[in-house]
Parts: sequence; C-alpha cells; structure tokens
Amino acid sequence: MSISAASLRCEHLENPVGIDFTAPRLSWKLIAEKEARGTVQSAYRIQAGTMPGMADLWDTDKVDSDQSLFIPWAGPKLSSRQRVWWRVKVWDGEGKSGKWSDDAFFEIGLRNAPDWRAAKWIGGPLVGGPRTPVPLPKLTRTFTPASPVASARLYITALGVYEASLNGKRLGDAELAPGWTDYKKRVRYQTHDVTKLLAKGENVLAVELGDGWAGGQIGWFDRGVYSERPKLLAVLYLTHNDGTVSVVRTDEKWQAAYGPRLCADTLMGEHYDARLPWTSLGAAAVLSAPEGIVLDGQDGPVVKVTEELKPVKPPYRHGGSWIFDLGINLVGRVRLKVKGPAGTTIKLRYAEVLEKGPLATDGPIYTTNLRAAANTDYYTLSGD
Repeated sequence: MSISAASLRCEHLENPVGIDFTAPRLSWKLIAEKEARGTVQSAYRIQAGTMPGMADLWDTDKVDSDQSLFIPWAGPKLSSRQRVWWRVKVWDGEGKSGKWSDDAFFEIGLRNAPDWRAAKWIGGPLVGGPRTPVPLPKLTRTFTPASPVASARLYITALGVYEASLNGKRLGDAELAPGWTDYKKRVRYQTHDVTKLLAKGENVLAVELGDGWAGGQIGWFDRGVYSERPKLLAVLYLTHNDGTVSVVRTDEKWQAAYGPRLCADTLMGEHYDARLPWTSLGAAAVLSAPEGIVLDGQDGPVVKVTEELKPVKPPYRHGGSWIFDLGINLVGRVRLKVKGPAGTTIKLRYAEVLEKGPLATDGPIYTTNLRAAANTDYYTLSGD
C-alpha cells in the first residue's frame, strides 16, 4: 500500500498569489490508496521550479521525516512577483514511495518598498469635516497595453475599504478589503491575477472607496482616526509576450467621480440615492503618504460571503415598519427589491434581537444596545 501527498498548501493557502514571506512554509495532507489505520509518512521529497514538474529552484532529495506541516522554504532567495511551482513525493512506514503529487504554486507579492514608491496615494476631493460623512469616490484609470500581455497582476490596498473592477468585472470576492489593521503601523494589500480580464485595446480599471475603519467612526471615537478621507494605492504590472513589463500606478492620471453613495459608515450606515449619476470631478487628488506605514501582503483568509439567508417567517408590521426576522444574529447585508416613485426613501434599521411583544416574538426591534451607532441605511429610489 502506498501513500501520496495532496491538498498542497503554502502558508495555509491553496496556490496563493501575492504572499510576503522570505521563507514561506509548505504543507500537505496524506492520501492512502487503501485507507488503513496506522498509515504514516516516513520521508518526503520536495521539488520546486520555475515551471510545473521542474526542480531548477530547489530539490530536498529524500528527507527522513514524518513532518508534513510548515516546512520552510530553503531554496534560493525569492524575489518580488516570482512564481514558484512545487510538488511532493512521500514514503510510507514501510519505505514504499508514492507517486508525485499534482503541482501547486505560490507567488511572491511586492515585498520590497521600491516597488510601491512610484505609486501615489490618491482619493477624491475632501468634502465635509471631522464629524461629517464624505461621499464615496470612484477612481478610474483608462489604459491601452502597447503589445499583447502574457500575464497581469494588480496589487492594491486602501486606507478605508475598496471594491475594484476591471472592464466592469469585479476583482476577487473579498468584502471590506483590505481589512482592519492599525493603519498607523501597517496595512494589508491584496493581489489579483487579472490576465483573463484584459481586453484588446482600451481597458478601464475602476475602484470604489469607502471610509471603513480608517476614516469612519470607531467605537466612541470621532471619525477619521486614521485618515480624513479614504485613500487608494495600487500598482498594475503587465508582463508582455516579449518579456517586457509595463506598469500602471495610482497617480494624477486617474479620474475621480462622485455618485449615488452619499456616505457609508460601518457603524452609522449607508445613504444611497439611486437618482444620482456618477459625476466626473476631473483628476484624482494626490494625497500624502501615511508616515511609517508598512505594506504587507494578505497572509490569511479574507472576509467573504459564505451563505444567503431568507427570513424565517413572513414579514409582519409593527407600527409604521415591516419587521424581517432572519432567526439568528449575524454579520451581513440586506438584499431587498423595492419599487416606487422617484424620490421615495426606504429606511433600513438593524438590530440583534426583538423587544418582547404580547407573543414574545412579534415586538419591535431592540436598539438600546446600539448606543450611539445609528446602524441605519437609507435608499432613495430612482423611479426606474
């Protein structure tokens, strides 16, 4: 009976792109031809190369060890944007080797600061004050590759939260990216393989920004603890078929626009007026770089949608409101279909529990525990 390696992982992740580790750790699971109690690994061999099945970067030869978790990279020094393909062969307790695993890969991010220096932090014009929510800007950059592109990577982060798209296609499935860190010290960046989204001729890269934790209200603090407005930093690397590289960076060539999202705060809520079109404001504002901040590649799972829920019972009226009971306390957002005359505003209020009514489950929502958090969305209809 032989065993083999499967479910190859680098730093807990399957085929990660944009990791910032000088010696990333490799792991795998064991698969036996016939499941049997006491099956063990007695040795392993890792091969890594610039192409699948190659070992031109690293070959451990046979290592007598039962270790299959967090084996650190011991090959040559890895450079920014380098992709490494790797595979594993293992031996069982009787010294019988299995077949090579399928090839996996990992790709290094923009580890070195110089890769980011040419890019500039940008945002929309400053609107409002320390206690005033700001409109959410959309920043766009139009570009045309000079020659066919073999691969393209977007490295992107923000002070605030962002959602990016290329030619109208959303990038990734992360919510509230880049996530909350101490923005006075560090911020995560995400890496997207956008090769297949590139079009011949003109391309449009667009990013919508939000206040998030950097510019929005946090706990009992005022707004703007880390930044007076959301900021974007991004670098798009285009590797052409002839091996040359061109770069699109955040700078004054980007355009800014304000549109229907009048404000959005994780504690206070979002105001969206569907009657408002996106209105160009001209060139994006070039903003000062956060002093001393470290840019780290995403090294763990991102926040993402995991399931969709429907109310556990029909909605019911209480006073002038409709109550929708989802049955559990959760983190998420609402999908609601509405129609009505232009200018009609829908108010959405959220709560964790219901106040006790005559039937203990048909009362109004309980909001006292929200304290100063408005936790309220307003959606104004366009009439379409």
